Amino acid sequence: KLEKAGLLRHMRVSNAQDLVALSPPFPYYTHTGVHLYLKRRGHELGYRNLKSMFYAWSFNPLERHTLGDHLARLMKIEHKLEGKTIAGLYADKKVIGEFSK
Repeated sequence: KLEKAGLLRHMRVSNAQDLVALSPPFPYYTHTGVHLYLKRRGHELGYRNLKSMFYAWSFNPLERHTLGDHLARLMKIEHKLEGKTIAGLYADKKVIGEFSK
């Protein structure tokens, strides 16, 4: 409710193949916020941007849940994120899609 009212703005960052980020802790939980999805080569920005747990298949499922891995992937795309703000992302219909205030 706070997010739809424009009182809360936030970004969720997750790595591709991060099983933890794809596993909600309890039923009826839903991820919110602008989602920065870090891939091995590149990224996706979207609202919620839900992925199936099949995207997280890995021989070492916790390997992609480390801060070091997040940082390494963020550093690769840093130039693409420069100048972007949370308010700007929420105002961009290409990012938030059907989400409305």
